[in-house]
Amino acid sequence: MLLSLLADNRGNIFPSTPLGPAERTFYEKETITRKGYTLTFISKDSAFSTATKQKMITTFFEVYPLEAKRFNPQTRKQITFIVDPAYAGVAATDAA
Repeated sequence: MLLSLLADNRGNIFPSTPLGPAERTFYEKETITRKGYTLTFISKDSAFSTATKQKMITTFFEVYPLEAKRFNPQTRKQITFIVDPAYAGVAATDAA
């Protein structure tokens, strides 16, 4: 399973490339905006726990703005989480 949170070497987090045709197939996509931050949550796993998803979203909105304020106020405000059970590697970020 892949949880993809992509970042450059300054801590800016973003998708490194647009989703291609194969990557556009997903079970669920939700975009949430709170206090100037936007999280897009993409799940390619129909069995992914709703409770886990909600905990991830809640944690993101509690922690990320504080970390951004502390370490890089200019960091990205739009973030994407991708959960993909077909991914065979370890969780990764991208430094594009």
